[in-house]
Amino acid sequence: MFSTLRKVFCFNKEPRTPLGFCDCPSGERRKFFWCGSTSSEDRSRQPYDPENTFHEAVCMGKLKEALHLLASKNFKINHKDTGKRTALHFACFYGHLHLVYFLLFPGSEINALDKKKCTPLMKAVQSREAQIVSVLLGHGADLNIKDCNGDSAIHQAVYSESLDILSNLHDFGGDIEEERK
Repeated sequence: MFSTLRKVFCFNKEPRTPLGFCDCPSGERRKFFWCGSTSSEDRSRQPYDPENTFHEAVCMGKLKEALHLLASKNFKINHKDTGKRTALHFACFYGHLHLVYFLLFPGSEINALDKKKCTPLMKAVQSREAQIVSVLLGHGADLNIKDCNGDSAIHQAVYSESLDILSNLHDFGGDIEEERK
């Protein structure tokens, strides 16, 4: 396994990966974050903004406020905004582990797809949130779902150069040799 990882992450020239699933000019490697965006900026500079007060509370890590908004019956745990993003997408993206645990109670859509077919697991991988990735995998998140670019969570771990996340995904059955489709 480590020889494969070394091949993936130790480039001398242009990146070469198994089966070529992320071979591209180095400036384009990060475009997976936004499904077709040509920007190579870091995710922290990219907008991933909530559209309602419930998602805003989750983004800010405010558990009590999120609970209050759910209790008001104006929002449901799987409430989706116009981008089809759930609170779990935002909690994973912004790294709020305590909210991820809260949002994973029975009835929660762990594999919810947003407009760009990204799952909460993919958002955690993109944000390099190793603990959240582990929690999601432990709760049965599907690591084989592909986004609008044909990338799975394991592809995105390779792009973000997160060895610990890549190893964890591999341990849960992710195939590093899988092709993009």
